[in-house]
Amino acid sequence: MQDNNTARKKVYDVLRDKTGYSDSYEDFNKFMDENEEARKKYKVTSQMLHSFRMTFPEMSEPLAYLSEKSFEAPLPGEFKRMFGEVILGI
Repeated sequence: MQDNNTARKKVYDVLRDKTGYSDSYEDFNKFMDENEEARKKYKVTSQMLHSFRMTFPEMSEPLAYLSEKSFEAPLPGEFKRMFGEVILGI
């Protein structure tokens, strides 16, 4: 089994080689460490993705009824629990 540093180095190399990722390996490690700390602190076990607002551009039929309409979704409880005190001030 690989140690954590070997696994991280492989991820970094793939990001750099395949996507043009330009941060240094040290910055990448700092980001990964912060991400791991947050994951443990908030007990996150999956990826978190949320779209607060979705606005459609002008659209033709059959979707014209959505043209320039916006929809907002409330912040999920997980987000409030994790980010409320830091970002949202709740």
